[in-house]
Amino acid sequence: MAEEKQEQEYEQQQQPQEEEWKAPGFFICSLTPADGLTLFALLMCVISMLLVVFGRLYYGMAVLLIAMLFDACDGIVARKFGWEGPFGRYLDGFVDAFNYLGLPSVILWTMGLGKSSHWYLQIAVLFIFIALGLIRLSVFNMIGNIKVCGGLSYLGLPVFWSHFLVALLFLAKHYLTFTQWLIVTDLSLLLMGFCFIINRPFWKPKNLVLIFGVILSLAGLFVYMGMTR
Repeated sequence: MAEEKQEQEYEQQQQPQEEEWKAPGFFICSLTPADGLTLFALLMCVISMLLVVFGRLYYGMAVLLIAMLFDACDGIVARKFGWEGPFGRYLDGFVDAFNYLGLPSVILWTMGLGKSSHWYLQIAVLFIFIALGLIRLSVFNMIGNIKVCGGLSYLGLPVFWSHFLVALLFLAKHYLTFTQWLIVTDLSLLLMGFCFIINRPFWKPKNLVLIFGVILSLAGLFVYMGMTR
């Protein structure tokens, strides 16, 4: 009897506990200004996708990079004003899946991957890239940043680097043959996917002036290229 009772207690512990959820108001959740920045970054990425799909590649790339600024600010604002919480992390993770995995795949497909005679291989590469990125985001939602030598770092390469990769591949397309560009793009995506899940700490940028300067400079370059072509 004692063993049966222990088994029943163990099974009860394994079952998910249902908690009563009380909505904070008329809607199922309440959004903070930090969540608003996250959603505005999503809006910018949707605009970027539409620009790319309709042939405005240079302007689409510029908007893509500017979206990174809003995504970078949401966490800073949340920490500064005490708006951190599980909901904000989940929302940011879902938005990041679109911004840094889905959208780059759409842009690269429009830039040339979809024109390859071996398009099915390009789909496989993009699938691996997205799948490994989703694994990286899932782990981040579980553990957040890690402490290394007294400072915060990322475990695995953060997915936001995909925007810089897309920008570099976009520029490289002007200097490489189509076949060379395909090879470089596929290898870059696979290497980045591998870095997403490698068990190593990665540097967490902290200099906001440097971050904003680099992103705005690249965005300005794409606007200039779009205006001169």
